[in-house]
Amino acid sequence: MTARMTSITIGKLLKKRNLRSPIESTIAAISTDVTIANADGQPLLSVGGDPGTQRHPVIVSGEIIGWVTGNDRAVAIVNLLVCMAESELEKKALAKDLLDKYRELSLLDKLSTRVATSLDVREITQLVLAEAATVLNSSAGAIVLEEDDRFERLATWGCCDFLDASQDLLDRVVQNDRGEIINEIESDRALAAAPLESRDRILGAIVLLSEHPYRSEDLKLLGVFASQAAVAIDKALLYDRACQAAREASDRAEQLQHTVCELQQTQTQLVHSEKMSSLGQLVAGVAHEINNPVNFIYGNLSHARTYVEDLLELIGLFQEGYTYSDPQVCELAEEIDLEFLQEDLPKLLKSMKIGADRIREIVLSLRSFSRLDEAEKKSTDLHDGIDSTLLILNNRIKAKGDKPAITIDKKYGNLPSVQCLAGPINQVFMNLLVNAIDALEETQSSNPIIEIETARQEGDRAAIWIRDNGPGIPEAIQKQLFDPFFTTKPVGKGTGLGLSISYQVIVEQHGGCLECHSQPGRGTTFYIELPIASQEMLNCPNLAKKMVSSTGRLPLSLAS
Repeated sequence: MTARMTSITIGKLLKKRNLRSPIESTIAAISTDVTIANADGQPLLSVGGDPGTQRHPVIVSGEIIGWVTGNDRAVAIVNLLVCMAESELEKKALAKDLLDKYRELSLLDKLSTRVATSLDVREITQLVLAEAATVLNSSAGAIVLEEDDRFERLATWGCCDFLDASQDLLDRVVQNDRGEIINEIESDRALAAAPLESRDRILGAIVLLSEHPYRSEDLKLLGVFASQAAVAIDKALLYDRACQAAREASDRAEQLQHTVCELQQTQTQLVHSEKMSSLGQLVAGVAHEINNPVNFIYGNLSHARTYVEDLLELIGLFQEGYTYSDPQVCELAEEIDLEFLQEDLPKLLKSMKIGADRIREIVLSLRSFSRLDEAEKKSTDLHDGIDSTLLILNNRIKAKGDKPAITIDKKYGNLPSVQCLAGPINQVFMNLLVNAIDALEETQSSNPIIEIETARQEGDRAAIWIRDNGPGIPEAIQKQLFDPFFTTKPVGKGTGLGLSISYQVIVEQHGGCLECHSQPGRGTTFYIELPIASQEMLNCPNLAKKMVSSTGRLPLSLAS
């Protein structure tokens, strides 16, 4: 064994001034000739002329680091050199330990920083395990989490076949809350395990495998790694639970919002249903009450006309064959202006007939508009619904004072009967036309126009456009038009339900489309699109047979 195997040599000792001086003082004190050489025998320090041939080895930690040549008193120099060398070795060992501790602390600080920036449990445990295995020179390891009396692997390092045989060790470490080392010298295998403790509870354990025995210092260091891992895992688990709670709260908030929307829609539908029910009953009742006397008048007008014509004919015969000799008759004829009466009475009866016809049309329109007795989808002529609505709104359409009449431009296409709920659809026409009339009255245009166009679209769908040349609607308001209770009208003139209900009728009840296209100053267009045949009819051909028996024809969408 040579001196090159140790970091301490005689040459290094003699080069240090604080060590060379005591050596020289000791040589002077023993008053003898001495030569100090290195392990190879090369002289480094000589005192005196002839030290002789007696050599004394300087042995440190079983290694010869140099030689002292001299008499027996030179042994004191040998002992001094040995003490100095051992002291230097101890200083170096202490410095190495301090450096290792510093490196460990620096490593733990860096590890703590990296762990603090991550909230992923598996990423954290893998990072801690890798650093612990590297520092403690381990060949394998694992971090396990205790859950329901079993251990779940969160991170592994190397081959972890030893874990199955380490269950008893892990159980003891977790139950006793204390780290443990098992050094199996015969099998050249060592195990070290430490509990993962955070906030007075045990989360799991960290276990390492090595081919070299573990020391108590290693177990302490492993405990530090375990503490780092436990705090980080607990923080990550808390974060996961917080995220889960936030997601659940968000889901509940979304459900509540959905429930609020449903309640709002239900409220709107209830208001609409009650309103339509009352209105329908009122309209149907008024129409029924008016219809009876009107029918009586209308039915008797023809007889009255016949009677009047017969009487006028009789009077004519009297005038031709007889003269008025009776002064009372002449006076009465002149008083009642008999000639004018004979000429005007037929015109009067004709005007009464026209008026009765008009009343009958209004009654029929009211009955057609209300459709109180129709709760199911039936084959309906949309043009009839539009015409009846326009007839009801005639009072608002015609000229009044300085307000000009609204021109109704109807461009009806070849539109087949549509399977729909006639009453609600007529209510939609009413809402859209009333809004158009309100907009035209607001602008006080000299030439107000409402254009109604219908056409059959591809895919067996009926399209209706209702356009006006009013002031238009700003884009910001268009996004809220179909929201319940939203209105731009003054208080008392609008409920904010008309367009919302119209949207529900067209889109939700009939699977159609209701859109608004408008530009300020360029008017507004409402576009309605309805399926010609209802989805129920498409799914059930028996309904088509019922339609054939009731209407005598199939809708075009099914006939093809």
